[in-house]
Amino acid sequence: MSPTTPRRIRRQLRRFSIIRWLLLVIVYLFFAGASGIYFAYTEFNKGLPSDLSAFREAPTKATRVFSADGELIGEFFLQKRVIVALDQIPEHVQQSFVAAEDGRFWQHPGFDPIGIIRAAYSNYQGSGSRQGASTITQQLTRMLMLSNKRTYERKIKELILSIRVEAELDKRSILGMYLNRVYLGRGAYGVEAAAEAYFGKDVAHLTIGEASLLAGLVQRPTDYNPTHNLDAARHRQRYVLSRMVGDGTISEIQAKRAENEILAFVPDDVPLNDLAAPYFVEHVRKWAAKRFGHYNVFYGGLRIYTTLNIESQRVAEAAVRSGIESLDRRIGFRGPLGHLSQSELTEFRNSPPRPYIEGSSEVTALATG
Repeated sequence: MSPTTPRRIRRQLRRFSIIRWLLLVIVYLFFAGASGIYFAYTEFNKGLPSDLSAFREAPTKATRVFSADGELIGEFFLQKRVIVALDQIPEHVQQSFVAAEDGRFWQHPGFDPIGIIRAAYSNYQGSGSRQGASTITQQLTRMLMLSNKRTYERKIKELILSIRVEAELDKRSILGMYLNRVYLGRGAYGVEAAAEAYFGKDVAHLTIGEASLLAGLVQRPTDYNPTHNLDAARHRQRYVLSRMVGDGTISEIQAKRAENEILAFVPDDVPLNDLAAPYFVEHVRKWAAKRFGHYNVFYGGLRIYTTLNIESQRVAEAAVRSGIESLDRRIGFRGPLGHLSQSELTEFRNSPPRPYIEGSSEVTALATG
């Protein structure tokens, strides 16, 4: 045996001892971390609802009033929302929201570790706008059960609820709920209400360009309102289209065509509940409130069909308008020439009457008080 053999054995034993201790430390840290996660989960889960009934409750919906021939003539709502089944929402609309908000939606279990790391790294670099890491499931739990306060406690609760939601509901159900609840500006909640508010059409008829612009509104609906800041809205739209190309849901050619698409927007100063026959619609609202209650009128999504013939209504309104204009031209009245203050009116009433002189240019403007 070589004289160096015991020395070599001792070195090997030392290495084995170090490896053993490292393994013990790793195992200890693993169990300590798992115990910490379990403790945090149980502590934060105590304050959360034991069931997820809020996810199964039907959301509030706008009440809609129709004429005898089925044309929409008015709406009553505090949060405008029109519920549509996921099957009635075109694929490219679904894909645009997934690409914009949660590219790994179909793979993650409710939260996205890869997305969290990517967003943290991007924010650490400080290039461009700050990125969030909330998944569609997390956003949905926040809408229904949590506040918008930016605290670590809320984020932990959001993560726990998201895991529970994913365990109880399938992905399509979650996506359908999200698309019917997400706020997109102009008082519109959900893609159907937003399609009507911005483009005056049903969600089923949205183009890729229109869908990608709506998907871009989720992050900041006011800042990206296309009728106020079209450049910002288009910039965000290009980001959504690039994500859709990256996900393989559309081609480069489709993205370019959508980017160059000319979009026609509904003006955002169109009065609410004034689609047609406003006085008649207001009478219907009062009648419905007495019969069904104010809550059902503004939140229940009633569909009220009336006897109003919309064509006859328009002809009648045109006839009245024409008659008023004709009378105005004959009489020549253009409003009062002036008004008297209360003191001037009192003085005028107490003063003796003045004789009328034909051809006099003096005109007295009266106020009825």
